[in-house]
Amino acid sequence: GAATGNVEQGGSDDAGDSPGSGRVNPSTVTVSVLNGTTVPGLAAQIADKVESGGFQRGNVANATEQQRAESVVLYAPGSSREARAVARRLKISQIEQADAGIRGLAGDATVVVVVGADQTQ
Repeated sequence: GAATGNVEQGGSDDAGDSPGSGRVNPSTVTVSVLNGTTVPGLAAQIADKVESGGFQRGNVANATEQQRAESVVLYAPGSSREARAVARRLKISQIEQADAGIRGLAGDATVVVVVGADQTQ
């Protein structure tokens, strides 16, 4: 692309599609929720919370591992800003890049929440 010479203030960790705005538009973010616990319906509850925050609801399923103590927000490459927005909404502090296995469960979602026991309190 042609450089315009405008320097964006504040570092950004990935190329932002909307320059200057650190705000994520939730309606453009699909969030898959995986239940990392044995509590039935927990992922659906969290998915409701995500949806009420304006995000798109993706797959809701069980995670392969169901003994998670701590919830984690995972993101597809380039979607860390979106992950942070989801994490804020759910008050989850763990944010990591998703591996291929998780992305397989997540369908077309760019952000995946694996719910741990900390969300059952």
